[in-house]
Amino acid sequence: MSQINEPNTLANTMAPFTISQGSIEHAMKYGQDAIKALSECQGRYASFVTTRLAEDLAMPGRLAECRTPMDVLEVWAGFYRTATQQYGEHLRAMTEMGQKIATEAAEEISAEAEDTIKAAEDTIKVARDAAETNVSPVKSKAA
Repeated sequence: MSQINEPNTLANTMAPFTISQGSIEHAMKYGQDAIKALSECQGRYASFVTTRLAEDLAMPGRLAECRTPMDVLEVWAGFYRTATQQYGEHLRAMTEMGQKIATEAAEEISAEAEDTIKAAEDTIKVARDAAETNVSPVKSKAA
C-alpha cells in the first residue's frame, strides 16, 4: 500500500507543510533578479556620485577664475542648475528602476501564489481520494 493511503505516516502528516519545487524555483529566480537589480542600482548610484564629485571639486577652480561678483553669481547659478538637473534625473531613474523591481516582484509573488494554490488543491484532492479509499473503523462498525 502506498504511503499516502496510510493515515499515520510522516509523509501524510507533513504533506501540507512541504515546499513545492515551483516555490523553490520562484525563490531562486527572484533572488537572482534582486541581486541583478541591486547591482544595477549600485552601478548607477556610483556613476552619479562620481559625476557629482567631479562637479563639486571643479567649483573652487571656477570660482577662482571669476573677476567680478557677477561672475561668481553666474558660476554658482550654473553649479546649482546643473546639480538640480542631475539630482532630478538620478531620482527619476532610481524611481523607475524601483517601480520596475516592485512590478517584477509582484508578478513573481503572484505566480508563486498560483503555484501554491494549485499544490494545495492537489494535496486536498489526494487527501480526499485517500479518505474515500480508506474505510474508517468507526464507519465499518456502524455499517
